[in-house]
Amino acid sequence: MLSQRIAVVLLLLFSLYGCGEQKRERERLELGLTAVRSELQDLARALDSDRVRNAVLLKQYASILGQQRPDLFELPATIAQDASPSGPLYQGLQTRYKSVSDIKEGALSYSEFPTWKDRMQELHALRQAASVPMFNDALSDPVNVLADLSGGNLARVNAISAEAEQAGSGNKSNIPAQQMVGNPHYGSWSGSGANSLWVWYGQYALISRLLGGGPTYYGRWGSQRRYSYYHDVGRRGYSSPRTRDRQRVREQVAKKDFRSQGKRFSSPYGRTRAGASGLSRASTAQSKAVFTSPYSKGANRNKYQSNYQSSARNSSSRTMRGISRGK
Repeated sequence: MLSQRIAVVLLLLFSLYGCGEQKRERERLELGLTAVRSELQDLARALDSDRVRNAVLLKQYASILGQQRPDLFELPATIAQDASPSGPLYQGLQTRYKSVSDIKEGALSYSEFPTWKDRMQELHALRQAASVPMFNDALSDPVNVLADLSGGNLARVNAISAEAEQAGSGNKSNIPAQQMVGNPHYGSWSGSGANSLWVWYGQYALISRLLGGGPTYYGRWGSQRRYSYYHDVGRRGYSSPRTRDRQRVREQVAKKDFRSQGKRFSSPYGRTRAGASGLSRASTAQSKAVFTSPYSKGANRNKYQSNYQSSARNSSSRTMRGISRGK
């Protein structure tokens, strides 16, 4: 009889402890959601008030190219949409925030974030990606697409020149807007494995029509891709966990395709491509910490090394001081 009473007391204590732990987890999650929401609002205000350097460059490059290359039609303006909160890069962060904030039991987001820890890790990634310095760096990809379209008349930012990149890699492949290929904000892979074809979303279809270059297949792209901020630095920050899972599956299928043909598969994420220049401290730390192939030892989809109680907020930006142009 006494043992039964002890068991009941212990069960009650464990139940109370569990409720208290759930409450603490919920409080931490609410703090995380508030922090990300504030970061997104600060970023939107910075974009609207022209306080994000690469966003200003993106709009100005689009204006210059629109005048110098009328044959591109509205393509420069389409690419420049990322300079505003209505652009796909910012909207992608908003969509992910809404998903992770849906914490009702049975919500669709539970399949992507089954535990509190999963949600906190996603919030940490979002908070980094929404910071002005990192978002400014992420805009270097569309800026550099416009710079390359200018034939060298407009300078690349946060990356070495196209000439230096080609000379260093020996890769002479010509993939139009290569910095944006493989980035889920601008298109998607159609099919599976090595023969997947990159298809631009409707508003970016002009890239294929106007720039040519032939179809881009996953297997070829994986071995020939050059540096881009998204792939070599910001993929964790600017992709949802579900998107990264799909990327891993595609890479695995492509590897099997090549193996069945007796060929060696060059993973698009097997190594960091050289080419970054002048990135923020946040991006530099990110590139060192999380660039890992899923086939290398120690790869871990949940490898985040910070939390909201200890991470410092970095949400300031500097006013534009001018534009650097040249070859």
